[in-house]
Amino acid sequence: MKIVAISDLHGNLNPVHKILAVEKPDVLLCAGDWGSAGEVSARDFEAITSKVYTLTVFGNNDHLGLLPQIKNEDGSAILLENGKARAYFDVCIAGINGIWAKSHKQPWYITDEEVAAAAAQLKDQNVDILITHGCLIGMADLTPMGTHGGQRCFTEAFKVVSPKLHLCGHLHRKSFFQTKDGRLVVNIGYTREGDYAVFHLQGHRFEFESKVV
Repeated sequence: MKIVAISDLHGNLNPVHKILAVEKPDVLLCAGDWGSAGEVSARDFEAITSKVYTLTVFGNNDHLGLLPQIKNEDGSAILLENGKARAYFDVCIAGINGIWAKSHKQPWYITDEEVAAAAAQLKDQNVDILITHGCLIGMADLTPMGTHGGQRCFTEAFKVVSPKLHLCGHLHRKSFFQTKDGRLVVNIGYTREGDYAVFHLQGHRFEFESKVV
């Protein structure tokens, strides 16, 4: 199975169509930030889901009134629910939505306790791929300025869920980290400017290429 991962489109979905034309993947995964209200429409999403099965989390720049309504052609929602895994072919995929905060002042904020609760639900579900918009501190979390932009709660979720592959975005800088046992953490980068990644499952590990369209 060929997987393409994207993140942080911020209303410019044109790169997605170019990527799909080049790669022709079996599944499209997104770490959030498709675009806020007024930047994306149902028709924009339908032009993508008509081409490829899509799964996503939301970030801090998403149309939260629209995104939960978008369906794949088989009728399944593209938006992953916190703590609930989805099987596609032989791959188990799960997500934790939002960015870290200490409160709920914004609908895209998620607290330490909520991240931990979602991770606990996923602990024994044999998740292959975990998707978050926020990043893991110390693992693929460099900002364009070279500082670290991750949060400890997502690192703890990675440890609890123990996926083969953890995808994230938010920081607009592509990077990756590999653990000693071969698990990958990949920050996809800034798809608005063409960043994306391609993954193939080889045995018990994912192999990937970081690309620009």
